[in-house]
Amino acid sequence: MHKAVAIVAVVLATQSKPTGYFQSARWGMSKDQVQLLFPDAHRTKVEAVLCNERKTSIGPVVVEFRYFFFGPKGLIGVSLYGPRAGTTDESLLATFRSRYGPEDASGGLPAPARGTKYSWHLSAADVDLLLYVSKDGRNGWRADYAQHGQYTAMSSLTQQVIDSDRF
Repeated sequence: MHKAVAIVAVVLATQSKPTGYFQSARWGMSKDQVQLLFPDAHRTKVEAVLCNERKTSIGPVVVEFRYFFFGPKGLIGVSLYGPRAGTTDESLLATFRSRYGPEDASGGLPAPARGTKYSWHLSAADVDLLLYVSKDGRNGWRADYAQHGQYTAMSSLTQQVIDSDRF
């Protein structure tokens, strides 16, 4: 009996949920497994990234698309993006604070970016909420969920996606 409980605990630990607005996904899932959960997700120019452009919402906050990032052992991160038109920063922050509590850190984005970054360090992930103004002057937001220890890898893949979309 104790052996069975220990095996279940190990299985649950290895299939931990990303903490965010994509509840059916699990850290370590393959691209094929994520595509089964999110059939609209498609491959991108960056091999280790899937994009799902189905619009949804987090309470009053519009989510226009999400990216799923993969490392050698499966899913390592998720980014959600959306506009801030009609949504004040305070209501967006309130949505995240109600889910994760007060942020652990906040500060300005590094130049040349304009905006603010709010960070939460949760038990299974690091979460960054970025409220920014794009080069064309539009307000937007991005929420990055990275599995612990995978922030640098996810940031590198994010930059590859940004660079690939410039061409």
